[in-house]
Amino acid sequence: MEAAGNPALSPEQQKQVDEIAEKLGVSQETAQKIQAIAEELGVDPETLLLMDGSFTGSKSESDIKGSEFAKLSARAAKVTKNKVTLKWKKIKGADGYLIYGARCGTKKNKLLKTINKNGQRSYTHSKLKKGKAYRYVVRAYKMVDGKRITISASKTVHVFTDGGKYGNAKTIKLKKSKAVIKAGKTFKISAKEIKKKKPLRKHRQICYESSNKNVATVTKKGVIKGMAKGTCKIYVYAQNGICKTVKVTVK
Repeated sequence: MEAAGNPALSPEQQKQVDEIAEKLGVSQETAQKIQAIAEELGVDPETLLLMDGSFTGSKSESDIKGSEFAKLSARAAKVTKNKVTLKWKKIKGADGYLIYGARCGTKKNKLLKTINKNGQRSYTHSKLKKGKAYRYVVRAYKMVDGKRITISASKTVHVFTDGGKYGNAKTIKLKKSKAVIKAGKTFKISAKEIKKKKPLRKHRQICYESSNKNVATVTKKGVIKGMAKGTCKIYVYAQNGICKTVKVTVK
């Protein structure tokens, strides 16, 4: 087993390995494997350190730290009075997915389903109460030396079952789906949730996420700022995971 301070690693890489070993409770050898996999798959260090307890035991309606929208793009694809079907994108390198959820505002998150394969990208939660709000998180994992490692975590999906006072967003309407700006300049996204027949009750407003912060960043209010020449996407998504994108070109 390699000892701490492996000369093959840069100081920054060694720092990451030490943190992985400490936070995840693994050996330096396993930590180095995890760090290498994270680099290969482009996993954010904060996401990598998410453990089982990060997803369960909380009543919080907020997003989990280290979660992101773009990779999984988890959404409520179908909703009835007593069922919610979630769908998400396939994650490269994942060994499977874990689905967490609970009634909004009343219960702690719990593990609803373990999917031990990469090919399945949907899950139906049944026997729900009509007209109630539920929340969900999808977690993509990879096994490394017997340790389950988080390689992606979705933003929290909030959804109302049918039959109650409130409904869910049907789509998002964008005033412009493309923007061309200069580095250092800004552009404000104009976006609106289009509801079905029922009024919306929001756990959060429309959210925004940049696919490449080196090219362009975006604020919580949808203000894009050009950082460097290139192109990227800004994901504009509702609380139930319905999404549209704005293509940004920075000149």
